Amino acid sequence: MTKNKISNFSFGILSVILLTIGLLTFIWYSPTEIKINNPDGKTVDIQNRYGLNIAVSIDTVDRSRGLAFMAHGFGGNKEDDNILSLAKIFNNHGYSTIRFDATNSTGQSEGDLAYANSITYRDDLFDIITWAKTQEWYQEPFYLCGYSLGAVASIAYAENHPTEVKGLVAISPVVAGQLYITDVYKRDIEDWEQVWLQLNKLYLYSQNHGDTHATRWLPLILDIMRFNLIQSADKLTMPVLIVVGQEDLLAPPEHQQKLLQAISGDAELIIIEHGDHFFESGEHLKDLIEKVENWLKIH
Repeated sequence: MTKNKISNFSFGILSVILLTIGLLTFIWYSPTEIKINNPDGKTVDIQNRYGLNIAVSIDTVDRSRGLAFMAHGFGGNKEDDNILSLAKIFNNHGYSTIRFDATNSTGQSEGDLAYANSITYRDDLFDIITWAKTQEWYQEPFYLCGYSLGAVASIAYAENHPTEVKGLVAISPVVAGQLYITDVYKRDIEDWEQVWLQLNKLYLYSQNHGDTHATRWLPLILDIMRFNLIQSADKLTMPVLIVVGQEDLLAPPEHQQKLLQAISGDAELIIIEHGDHFFESGEHLKDLIEKVENWLKIH
């Protein structure tokens, strides 16, 4: 065997071992009742099913045509440039937006990034929407717009409540853990070095936002290995826009293509030339905003 094949084989064995460990060690929270702590004003705190406070920003527009829920990615928050830019698109088109800091992230909500995973992100979004349904400004159907892990949560909600969702924008969603196992035998060492560089970018972002446990992303990777968005994608009957960077190695375009093919409704995949997993600023963010705005004009 060549050196690259041996290394890839070893990585495959390691991935299986880590997946097994993750399945044995994952801890489920005991849900509690959702509570509203501060129902007045445009920024509120609500308590999720796990008893943690979630900071929520409500950006209303006059004569609102509807709502759009915005969900940030792993280690991010509701003030990220990509989330603010996306929310502005919906605001400009007459939609009020709901942005929130997921728990166990870097924003104003409670929790520790060390315990972030797809389940906590998903449940936070579900709890935010459950709370929103009690508010006088609530409108249905609504849009969901998520980035990375926020896109995973958005897709999960849309799959479970398709009649409530007018349209879904999923940016760089991680599609299925098992696809990474398959990729082990397709990528060479140089590719995997780039994967680790993009993961390190997540680490550095979290460090810059003051999180002291940002190195504990291994449980997140184990968590990602458990889910598969493709399995229930046929329930996505609403219009869907998927956007991904051409050079995204954390949520590769070929994975997005598999998700696209499984969706039963009107779905479109846009690949941003030379983009990676992050749409933080510059031309890639500009391209993303343009594509989403063009899609929103006709959906």
